[in-house]
Amino acid sequence: MKQHQKGESLMNIEGIEMEVRCTGDVCSDALEFLRRHNHEKTAEHSIRVKQAAERLANRFHVPAQKAGIAGMMHDIRGVIPNEKRIAAAEALGIDILPEERIFPMIIHQKLSKVMARDLFQVADEDILNAIECHTTLKKILPSSTLSCFQRTK
Repeated sequence: MKQHQKGESLMNIEGIEMEVRCTGDVCSDALEFLRRHNHEKTAEHSIRVKQAAERLANRFHVPAQKAGIAGMMHDIRGVIPNEKRIAAAEALGIDILPEERIFPMIIHQKLSKVMARDLFQVADEDILNAIECHTTLKKILPSSTLSCFQRTK
């Protein structure tokens, strides 16, 4: 698995300035990011999902570290208010389904994937795919090592 790079990462989405101080520990960086943006409830939820994902990963003999990162990052988009999510998705070039336009809350998984990849420098496709389909899933689940993560919600 490619390591999370150290340094700073910046992103501006719909007037929301986001900065991540990458330490090499993506879970700690995500926690610090959520708390700095006053999203303590999302931070606490993400910690619980990370722990549940790691337990499931161990039970099903899949990489717990990857599952934990996916669990920690799955709701990182919490810093983007619901009313700005469609505009943010458009600005990021994300394909938007008609259902997502009607109910913008469900586009959060796509936003979280892009933020994990572009802001937090997560490059592992298993992790990114688990983040992307943790709410609405997919018609055909990949034989991904993280398919168990989707069951932690």
